[in-house]
Order: sequence, then C-alpha cells, then structure tokens
Amino acid sequence: MSTGLQRARKIVLGIAALAFITALPIAFIKVPTTFDVNARTETLTLLNNTGRWLDLALRNALLVPREAFSPEIPFSGRVSIAPSAEVHVERFALGPLFITCRQQLEAAPVVRLVADGSTTPMDLAETTVFRVDQVPARMLGGGVIVIPLTGQITLGREVIAGGLNSGVLRDGRIDVIGHSLLGNSRFDAGSTQLDLGDIVTVEGEDPFPALVEVNEQPALSISLRAVAKRALVRRFGAQGYELNTSVAARVLHDSALQVLWGTCLRSRVRIT
Repeated sequence: MSTGLQRARKIVLGIAALAFITALPIAFIKVPTTFDVNARTETLTLLNNTGRWLDLALRNALLVPREAFSPEIPFSGRVSIAPSAEVHVERFALGPLFITCRQQLEAAPVVRLVADGSTTPMDLAETTVFRVDQVPARMLGGGVIVIPLTGQITLGREVIAGGLNSGVLRDGRIDVIGHSLLGNSRFDAGSTQLDLGDIVTVEGEDPFPALVEVNEQPALSISLRAVAKRALVRRFGAQGYELNTSVAARVLHDSALQVLWGTCLRSRVRIT
C-alpha cells in the first residue's frame, strides 16, 4: 500500500472517529422539547411565575364572598392576577365556571380589580373566588369564553380511592416535538393519549402560554404549548411516566444527528 493511500486511509478513519465521538454523546444529551397539549379537564392550576401581573377580562361574573350568607357581588371588568399567585380554574360537567385566586406570599395582594367604567383599581389581599353562571345560555348567544393564561400549569387533580371525586382530567393528547441540537429544525418525537384521571405537569424554567375555552361541551377545553425538558403524566393506580425527546426519536428523526451518523457510516464503508 502506498504512503499516499495510507495517509488518506488515516484521514478517513479520523473523520469517522470524530463523527462517532461527536454523534454518540449528542444522541444522549437532553435538549428542550416542545409539548403540544390539547385536553379536556374539569380543573387546572396556574402558578403565576411570570414576575408580572396577568390580566383577565370577565363579563357578568359574580364575586363570591368568604363570609357565609353574604351577598354575591356582580362584576364586569379587568382582573389582574399578582405575581406568585396561584389560580384554580374549575368547571364540573355543564356547571358554572369558578376561578379561585390565592397568594403564595404573605402580606401581598392576590388580585387587582378594575370595574368597567372605572379607573380606580381595588387590590384584594385574600383568597378571591369568581363564578360565571349560565355558561350554556351564553354559548347560544355566541358568548364563548376564552381565557388566555401564562405561567406554570398543571392539568387535573389527584383521584382519591373511595372518595367522591371531581375536578379530574377527562381526556386529551400530548404531541412531543423534538428540537435539533445543531440547528433550529424540529421533528416529530412521538405522542401519547391522556386518560381519565391523569395529572399532567410540564416542568420548565420559563412560563408558557395556554388558552382555556369554556363552551357548550362539559368541563374546560385547554390548549397549551410549552418548551421544557420533560412532561410528567401521573396516573391513578399506576406509576405514571415521563415524556421527553427519546434517543430513538432523535436518531430516527433529527436530520442534523443523521448527518453525523451518516458521515461515520460512509467513512466506515470507505475504509473497509
């Protein structure tokens, strides 16, 4: 074998080794994943981790007093949710819509109310509950309620065996969209169906947006998009599971990773 051929063989072998060394650890690195969640649930929990006030618009709602036998107060206007506040949105079957706001910090406001026709805000520093009645009747008049939310969101509620349970997730689907480590491309990394009683939590450092629709169907319809490292699905009577971009999905669908592996394989073929 000539010296030039040996040198070329070493160069090709080096390229193959470099491609293999680069591609192998990349295949096992956890990269951000987009979780596309569409579900029907009777309850969801929002933690306002945005660091700012979140605005909601309510029409013909009732402010439910904490004291028994106190009259409910009609309210239409803007509701601003304070940073670090926790919000529970609930609707059981075809019943009314409940929005409950609680503060996680001491001596901090929970919500800020500005009624229609007024410019004077009113801060409330205690748990605040809103109720929206006659949801089906509003639907007949074209009054679909759409609530935009941003923060850390959990769908569903734990089911207690032997108890009277409500507020559970009914059904849904999570589509997992992988992010290529070496570019801005995306790829299909699988999907999973959600079943009755599941609890879904997307774990990420940044808040993510969601749309909640209250319509003529039972419970709440929610659609959210979250970029995170993983999503957790807890199941009644089972251990549950974790969702992320698997190694198999990346090897099969990540074009950038396939280029590296292809370089390795082609170089290997040439060597042999």
